[in-house]
Amino acid sequence: MSVDQEQKPGRETVILMPVFTAKPGFGARLEEELASLQLLSRNDEGCIAYSVFVDRAAPERFVLYEEWTTRQALADHNEKDHARSFFALSDEWLAGPFGVSELRPVEPRGETRP
Repeated sequence: MSVDQEQKPGRETVILMPVFTAKPGFGARLEEELASLQLLSRNDEGCIAYSVFVDRAAPERFVLYEEWTTRQALADHNEKDHARSFFALSDEWLAGPFGVSELRPVEPRGETRP
């Protein structure tokens, strides 16, 4: 879906950027679990994008980019077995609570859209 499509009046996608930091010695395990979560989540109803990235400068840090058609699609995803299983086990591997930023596109000032 293009940016033009997602920003039509009455339609706003949900864009999230969770950040996870693994405990020392758990980076490889967290990467494996996040890769699995990525694969399964991409098949969830309403998923537009779900990508996992590792920070090249800090390989224990992982950043996700998620985009969902609606808040309900995100809520449904969070109730799926693969998401619930990940969150139940993630405390074992994480250095602390993970953060999630909700993002919105920035529109250039003065630009109008058809």
